[in-house]
Amino acid sequence: MIQGVFFLNRAAMKMANMDFVFDRIFTNPWDSCGKPLVKDREAELLYFADICAGPGGFSEYVLWRKKWHAKGFGMTLKGPNDFKLEDFYSASSELFEPYYGEGGIDGDNPPREHHCFLDFVLDNTNGKGVHFLRADGSFSMDGRENLGEILSKQLLLCQFSHDRWVKLDLKTELPQDTLLSVEIVHELKGEGKAQRKMSDIHILDVLVLNGSNVWEQHFNRRIQLAEKFVKAVSKPSWSDTNPIRVKEVYRLEEMEKIFVRLEMKIIKGSSSIPKLSYTGRDNQHFVPTGLYMIRTVNEPSMMGFSEALRGSSSTIRKEWGDGIRVHDSQKPQDPDRLSKEDVLSFIQTHRT
Repeated sequence: MIQGVFFLNRAAMKMANMDFVFDRIFTNPWDSCGKPLVKDREAELLYFADICAGPGGFSEYVLWRKKWHAKGFGMTLKGPNDFKLEDFYSASSELFEPYYGEGGIDGDNPPREHHCFLDFVLDNTNGKGVHFLRADGSFSMDGRENLGEILSKQLLLCQFSHDRWVKLDLKTELPQDTLLSVEIVHELKGEGKAQRKMSDIHILDVLVLNGSNVWEQHFNRRIQLAEKFVKAVSKPSWSDTNPIRVKEVYRLEEMEKIFVRLEMKIIKGSSSIPKLSYTGRDNQHFVPTGLYMIRTVNEPSMMGFSEALRGSSSTIRKEWGDGIRVHDSQKPQDPDRLSKEDVLSFIQTHRT
């Protein structure tokens, strides 16, 4: 069981863990371009708010990490769940200001109390507000501790769009503390009856590699790191594991290279009817379903490499459905949908 170590309670350890996992985003926050939001040279403080989080472990960690360079505001119920500032073992409680309102916080009118707290914080931060807010409210389970998960299930499940994780039928080995954005692709080798089918893992992007946060890097650099990572984890001699590779990336003006790799092939189980296939660099092919288009420069820039763009690229997936013509052997296209010729013509027209 996780204890508080030298903090007030284990809540401080949870906060410390999240701060570490997310690359100090709480105690050293940055904007979408990777620039620090708190500028020490301009005598700026890190402002944070702690709601319904007595006795105050979250706040104790932040103040321990930032010392007098931070200011905290808190709101909670008085009584056994109040902030216990006198028990802050590792941080100065003088840097934290609890708010109870003029008539006290009793929980009878939450909307009014929240608005009062908001006004209080804005008044004391010159209208800027806080850099982040923590909230850990719940309801009392005294005498019903063994029913905790049942009583709070609605609070927990409302945070998920699905009620359970889906276990994929894959076998691969990755280092701990690794977070990837991937696509499972059914690749094919050969044609006809001798054709073999395998499920490959295609990396679209990388966020954390063996504990190293690389999301701040430019997209081109992240793809380079992904290629390097694949070389390190690939085990070609292990025939029972799913291959892992990096998705092939093209610049927009090179999109025609994608269409050149498209051809009609006989797919096993397709009743000898040729299907559209994409042949990759290793001569293995798969049935394509669309394109991922990723913006890698900040607006209003249109082209160019920018080291300032850190983790802010956006992705659009364009599916190839009925009526979209991407190969010469396909049927005439739907005039209301974009096809190969439309896209290539647009790129050629706007090419600088």
